[in-house]
Amino acid sequence: MAMTYADDPVSDPRFRPQRYTSEREAFGKAANIAWRSAPPGSEDQLIASKMQNAYAVAIRAEVRRQYSSLKEYAQTAGVDYQRLTKMLRGEAIMRLEDIASAHRHLGITISVPGQVGLDPRPGPVGLGSGLRDRGGDRGAR
Repeated sequence: MAMTYADDPVSDPRFRPQRYTSEREAFGKAANIAWRSAPPGSEDQLIASKMQNAYAVAIRAEVRRQYSSLKEYAQTAGVDYQRLTKMLRGEAIMRLEDIASAHRHLGITISVPGQVGLDPRPGPVGLGSGLRDRGGDRGAR
C-alpha cells in the first residue's frame, strides 16, 4: 500500500500556516491578508505563517515570470510538485531547504539584519558561493 501525504510523519506539519489567516484561499497568493490572533504559546507559529506567506507570494510571482508553470519549476528544481503546492497554499510548513531552492532557482533573496544576507549572484567557488557578508565583521560585537 502506498504511503500518502497524510501518512508521512515527516511531511505532516506540526501546524498548518494557513490556519492562522481568516483568508485561507488567499494564503500564498496575496501579500496583505487578514491574520487571526495567535493562541497563547503559538506566537512563533503566527510569525512563521506570515513569513511563509510572504515567501509563497514571492515564489509564485517569480515562477510566473520565469517558468511556464509550477510543475515546470518543481521539475527543474527537483522538488515534489504535490509538496510544493501544499507549501505554497500553507498546508505544509516551508523548510529552509525550500527557501534555499527558491534562492538558487528563482533568485529570491533573504537578509538577516546585521548578519549574513543571501545574494543571488554566484560566488567565487564552493559551499559559500552566493553568501555575502553584509554589515562588516561578524565577530566584532
